[in-house]
Amino acid sequence: MNPLQHLLAATHVLPTLPAAAQRAITGRRFFPELISGPFHHGLVVVFTVATALAALAALASLLRGGRHPGPAPGDELPAPGQRQAGPAGRVSPKLR
Repeated sequence: MNPLQHLLAATHVLPTLPAAAQRAITGRRFFPELISGPFHHGLVVVFTVATALAALAALASLLRGGRHPGPAPGDELPAPGQRQAGPAGRVSPKLR
């Protein structure tokens, strides 16, 4: 069932319209043509905002700076909750 036909039949408006208007409104072309313009406009807005946000994220990434060195190959990271030796061989307290 056409969405407009369903709405107009539920509100009892459809029978009050002339036969030609009923056929036009409940036909296969009226509803798609009715929503295609606003739907297209919404897609343009959404994709424009998405493009602008992606460009802003790329700019923020560029301004962030170079890569920071990670652990060297072969370095082992301590297990979660394990104590780690700090500067001058002192053991740092366990963080909670």
